[in-house]
Amino acid sequence: MEEILLSLKPQYWDLIKSGKKTMEIRKSAPENTIKPFRVIVYVTGGTGVVGKFDCDSIIRTICPEMLLEGSCLTLEELEKYAGGKSLCGWHVMANSVIEYETPIPLERATGFHHPPQSWRYLSRGKE
Repeated sequence: MEEILLSLKPQYWDLIKSGKKTMEIRKSAPENTIKPFRVIVYVTGGTGVVGKFDCDSIIRTICPEMLLEGSCLTLEELEKYAGGKSLCGWHVMANSVIEYETPIPLERATGFHHPPQSWRYLSRGKE
């Protein structure tokens, strides 16, 4: 299964873990990736790699209204983030969220010294 490293703010990881946030909003998404794919979660602020979830679909749209449900954002927040461009909603697959007992340092978990600003492919898992 393809693996993607995703940087998240702590509050969004908490919402995903709770099941309230089922749609992670980004300005881009992996191309030509077979779904579902695994998302390895790095929480910003030096916390480290804290867990993972599977993404089973991506919605690409210029209509922020389509991404409201499950995003835990307001329409105004989505519109501001989009800046008139398209957005991608990464759907969190039901019952796939796993939180690690303790965060794993980024370099040990991925081999990377710096987290991505948004996301990046991990070399392992690619076919």
